[in-house]
Amino acid sequence: MITLHESTEMSFTTNGLGALSDAITCEVTEERNGEFELEMEYPVTGIRYKELQLRRIIMAKPNPYSDPQPFRIYAITKPINGIVTINAEHISYDMSGYPVSAFAADTVQNAFINMKSASAVDCPFSFSTDKITTANMTVLKPSSMRSLLGGVDGSILDVYGGEYEFDKFNVKLWNKRGADRGVSIRYGKNLTDLKQEENCSSVYTGVYPFWYSEQEGLVQLNEKIVKASGTYNFTRIYPLDLSQEWQEKPSQEQLRTRANSYMKANNIGVPAVSLTVSFAQLSQSSEYAKYALLEDVHLCDTVGVEFPKLNVSATAKCIKTIYDAISNKYASIELGESRTNLASTISDQKQAISDTITKTFMQQAIENATQLISGGLGGFVIMHSSTGGKYPDEILIMDTDDIATAKKVWRWNKGGLGYSSTGYNGPFALAMTQDGQIVADFVKTGTMSANRINGGTLILGGRNNSNGTALIKDADGNVLIRLDRDGITLSDDVQISYENISDAPSIPTKVSELTNDNKYTTMSDVEKKGYQTKANVTKITKDTVTTTYVNALDITAKQVNCKSGSKEADINAGASHYKYSDEYIGEIGTNGWTGDDNRRGLVFDLDENGDYMTWAAQPKSGQNYLVKLLYERNGYNSKGVTYDADTINLGCDIDMHYYKLKNVSWENGGGITGTMRFVQVGGMNSDGTVSNWSNNAYLQFERGVLIKAGWYDY
Repeated sequence: MITLHESTEMSFTTNGLGALSDAITCEVTEERNGEFELEMEYPVTGIRYKELQLRRIIMAKPNPYSDPQPFRIYAITKPINGIVTINAEHISYDMSGYPVSAFAADTVQNAFINMKSASAVDCPFSFSTDKITTANMTVLKPSSMRSLLGGVDGSILDVYGGEYEFDKFNVKLWNKRGADRGVSIRYGKNLTDLKQEENCSSVYTGVYPFWYSEQEGLVQLNEKIVKASGTYNFTRIYPLDLSQEWQEKPSQEQLRTRANSYMKANNIGVPAVSLTVSFAQLSQSSEYAKYALLEDVHLCDTVGVEFPKLNVSATAKCIKTIYDAISNKYASIELGESRTNLASTISDQKQAISDTITKTFMQQAIENATQLISGGLGGFVIMHSSTGGKYPDEILIMDTDDIATAKKVWRWNKGGLGYSSTGYNGPFALAMTQDGQIVADFVKTGTMSANRINGGTLILGGRNNSNGTALIKDADGNVLIRLDRDGITLSDDVQISYENISDAPSIPTKVSELTNDNKYTTMSDVEKKGYQTKANVTKITKDTVTTTYVNALDITAKQVNCKSGSKEADINAGASHYKYSDEYIGEIGTNGWTGDDNRRGLVFDLDENGDYMTWAAQPKSGQNYLVKLLYERNGYNSKGVTYDADTINLGCDIDMHYYKLKNVSWENGGGITGTMRFVQVGGMNSDGTVSNWSNNAYLQFERGVLIKAGWYDY
């Protein structure tokens, strides 16, 4: 059933304003990571015609398997032949109007959390994902929430990949939304002949893998070509440059193995699938049986496709469905590559969505350099003689043809190559000189080899270069020391010397034996169980030193103590124990019921030295915490407020949510204080309905005594 709802509806648990049973057509289009919209034709004579208004919501099923979804009306055409066309978009499009301020994240989960927290307006949407991708995402300027979901550079979809599912106010990012349900079709008869020929025109039938370095030269296979499986009446080979795969010369087998894995990953030899099946057109044809099984395919499902002429198989995603919400069946489905994205549903942008991780630092540098050089045509190239002689002694590339007026100057002579932005005589902030030096304000490179690096400050990472990491390896390539955002991590055999370090930690780099009276206080509670115990420092952070224990039969940390000023806490296996000004206050932990140890629970225990136990809340940053729930042991008066002994006190209202308040005993036999308001019936109709009433009747009580009342005298 297709229903109409108010624009403010959130729960969709009723039929709202009523059913749109007079609708002539109603189709829902959903694309993978793209369009999700509804189009309806409705007669002006329909019972709900006048109620069809902009921003109201239509509930309709988008496919045979999902619950009805809300679509907000954004356009209603003028009547033509007594029929209007209504266009509506999924409620998730509302996020286009939710501005989000700058934020950053390092995982896809944090991206959703931080994006919602950064929303400038209340966001009713919830976000979840089954992806565990780790990558840095940075939003530097306010953007709409929907654009940050996907379809633009730097969006969640761009950085982390995945496939979205929109379910009412719930947004789910799946690693893979669909499934392989065993559906397979044969491609190449009647409807698809022309498309198949077009697809085959761009098919590669093999690869030519090679590796090259200036030192080692060219490495290629003896057979040169690795052919794709299949039968082809043409040859089209892709040159596969693998020079960046290995730093050292690869073997024939390495080259061959990598070529085969590349062909498999990139579907070399397989035509691109582009197939649209209209079930309405096929329903009465002999082709229907061939494609009918596609009616069981979900959006983003994987479908097997056979190419008999080529003797190859492929897979394709279901990228688009059009569902007839009146007849409750697909009108059409489409297999192939996505044509729209989330951004194009907001604007006219038509850029492709990538499921890969965000562009690397080096990729960005290469693209920037390519744009600068490719777009840097123009200027003046001059063969210049500095002495005015017959032969030039340098090459100049300048922004004018006159040395006297040029500001941007490339100068290349026997002394080197340099660039100046201030004219012919420099200074040259970018240069390569004949004595082997390179001068640059900023160097971007993939790999840099050096015997020694001299400098003031070494900076690793930051923004697009992600989190910096420094590794120290041995001759065999094993990591000995790792320096990253988490601290310093050392291998088991690495020792740290604290000589000449005044604030060295109070534990050794290596300890051959530990005893209960060990002088290193941080290990004073390590128990030695008649076995030699060794401890190596493995990680150092700002606040902690992490050790790894080896050759230990049994090591038990009895207690961890934390102390700051007058506050102190001890943590052991049973509970967390707290002191204040050296007085024991109580504990939070686990316990069993006295006399029945099978009853287990979490306890908040106030010791005899503790005066109160409270829940409190801070109104604003920097303000004192205010009591909301307090147990007072001995009785106390503060600023005119009395807290009776052995009493629970409230500092806020309590809402019972219509649950019972049981076994109440009023103090000193007193009763309720307050005003009870009620409806007073004034008359009845013959059919049993109320003819008139008043809602202003009341009874007012003071400590159980009725002191005032009001009602109508009918």
